Amino acid sequence: MRYCRCYSVVLLLAVGWLMPSASLIASPSGIFSGYSWERNGRTINITGFDERTLQAFLPSKIEGLPVISISDDAFNNCEGINKVVIPNGVTTIGARSFKNCTTLNAISLPDSVVSIGQDAFAGCIGLLSINASDDLVRYLGSNSIDLGLTFYRPPEIG
Repeated sequence: MRYCRCYSVVLLLAVGWLMPSASLIASPSGIFSGYSWERNGRTINITGFDERTLQAFLPSKIEGLPVISISDDAFNNCEGINKVVIPNGVTTIGARSFKNCTTLNAISLPDSVVSIGQDAFAGCIGLLSINASDDLVRYLGSNSIDLGLTFYRPPEIG
């Protein structure tokens, strides 16, 4: 019996030596700087965050892969967040992704955004500033009912 245990230990050590450790294999999801994410092929989708975050500066890459989307409900009901900066390269903001973020007062959207889900900003009653290109603001304004936003541009003085 003792003879068998010895070979079992040697076999386990050999298998462990030949197999890569779990930390070396790219994980399909994880946590990076307080953001939860999932891998989708060769891209990353932000799926959540640390709710203690007050200002969210989303990363443009995680594990060397581009962040291209924010999933449905990712920041939904975060009452503490006040600023969000979305990096260039993000193309999709999911439905309800920032819904009811009542203290959100500023958001920066890159020109790369081509899709914004329904009610993405609904209930963001404190939203005062949207930093985005004129084309993106026109897109957002034309879909304000779906997004839950109303845009107001003050008249130009002069």
